[in-house]
Amino acid sequence: MTAIPFTRKMSPDEAAAEAQDWQDPLPLTPHEVGDPYPRDALPGPIKAVVQEVQGFIQAPTALVAASVLSALSAAAQGLANVERDKGLVGPCSLYFLSIAESGERKSAIDTTVLAGIRAYEAEEEENAKGLRKIHAAKFRSWEAQVDGVVASIRADAKIGKPVGELESRLTELELNKPQPVIVPRALWDDTTTEALIAGMASNWPSAAIISAEAGVVFGGHSMKKDNLTGGLATLNKLWSGEPIRADRKTEGASVILNSGRLTLGLAVQESVVRQFFEGSKGIARGSGFAARFLIGWPSSTQGTRFYKSMGTTVATHRFTERLKALIGQTDLLVDGCDLKTISLSPAGKAAWVDFHDRIERELLPDHEFADNKDSASKAAENVARLACLFHLFEHGPSGQISADHVEAAAALVTWHLFEARRFLGEIAQPADQIAAERLDAWLLQQQGPVSATEIMHKGPADTRKRAALDKALQELVACHRVRVSKVGKSSIVSVNPALRQGGQHGAS
Repeated sequence: MTAIPFTRKMSPDEAAAEAQDWQDPLPLTPHEVGDPYPRDALPGPIKAVVQEVQGFIQAPTALVAASVLSALSAAAQGLANVERDKGLVGPCSLYFLSIAESGERKSAIDTTVLAGIRAYEAEEEENAKGLRKIHAAKFRSWEAQVDGVVASIRADAKIGKPVGELESRLTELELNKPQPVIVPRALWDDTTTEALIAGMASNWPSAAIISAEAGVVFGGHSMKKDNLTGGLATLNKLWSGEPIRADRKTEGASVILNSGRLTLGLAVQESVVRQFFEGSKGIARGSGFAARFLIGWPSSTQGTRFYKSMGTTVATHRFTERLKALIGQTDLLVDGCDLKTISLSPAGKAAWVDFHDRIERELLPDHEFADNKDSASKAAENVARLACLFHLFEHGPSGQISADHVEAAAALVTWHLFEARRFLGEIAQPADQIAAERLDAWLLQQQGPVSATEIMHKGPADTRKRAALDKALQELVACHRVRVSKVGKSSIVSVNPALRQGGQHGAS
């Protein structure tokens, strides 16, 4: 292993003087800059909402748009399936993943755009209060009848008396057990996949997790090492609309979720996503899980969000009221009816095929998505899903999807596809490179020079062993980002002053 290029041993005063002479720092890696979010591709009423919400919350446009479209998916996913061609019918639900640091105001966006859905849930909960009381009375009566029949069976069995009629009566009672009142629950907080499936199977089969925490995917019991494969498989099946068996341990029985629909609208910090993908050992991508997401990695607006009074909210109010009306029709799913199927119009079909084939050509070696085949393989289906949601927002579950809606969806999905390539490509860097970047970021947070010993005690986890620290420091020294000096017996790491001054050459 190549040794760290130390300067000569020097006194503290000499080390300070030496720090005045630095070369310009180089970037650790050439980061690709993302394109601006294609807001103008959104249909008029939805574009107006994004503009309005972004105007007063001042979060990144892509983050606002992802929340708005997640809310639309949550409200409309239970109304219809989308037909891309004969035999190609599936859900219109979407999975969004926004890479955003803490403080980007994702929660404030969600509170705003989900107001209509939450109002629907609150009204349904209020309406169910009387029904729950009726159910409780019926259930107590039913329990008393069951207890009576069981007691009679025991008594007759003891004396050898036939119990056939009593068994028939018990069977009849079981078949007529009062069923719980179903109260729509569309929005779930972070939960386990097991609890989510059980709740969807026994109560309301259309669910959405729209959150800045993202624990259902990137943390918690479901995604621990021993549960990861099963957890990802469950979320993959929900995206595809496949039947799922839910085991209910308390009752020792299983139920089948036949028509489950799930929306994910998640925002999570870059470091958390990196750790998740590293910990999955390739499963997250190899299983096709990452490919199902529309990924965005927008630049932060923090530091530019100067105070503004809230302006008009007309578009937002209309949007949330429309979502409230759409989700109110989801009872078709609960009743066990087949969902309606929305197909592409002839012009819409032609636009969709054109997009499909353009993306397919880019999978060839040395083409745009040759190294991002997993995400690209789902792009055409995501276009159909998003176009269907646009149609449902404007027309409800009838008619055919227009070419305009397909082209709008294609522009947006294309942007997400490039974002996925950009982000997934960067998190696939070698572990040594990632360790160097983490150490670089940590050192920039310190007030001054630090010792190697301090780094191994307090620094990033992947540089707390000497060999790993030496490799990371070699990279940083080679890029003129730090110097390592011997002061006595200690190795002292100093950061290039240009980086602390925000020098343009120091961006990584």
